[in-house]
Amino acid sequence: MNIVNLRDATKPRNRVWCLDSDLTAGADGTYTFKDGYVPGDGSEIIVMDKPGLKLYWSEDDEKAYDWVTVSNEG
Repeated sequence: MNIVNLRDATKPRNRVWCLDSDLTAGADGTYTFKDGYVPGDGSEIIVMDKPGLKLYWSEDDEKAYDWVTVSNEG
């Protein structure tokens, strides 16, 4: 997993590149990190071995959501 701190963000955020094996998929389509890592609200998570899967982290729910699926629902 590679992590870059976005220093110009108003709140602590990161850009994370990880593998699918770093994540646990929930039944509701959300994801969490297996090692308990919490990247910060609004962080971008790019899953390198699943092309097109880009997630964002919700601090409120402590889960990652598929950016494309959520964007197209509303």
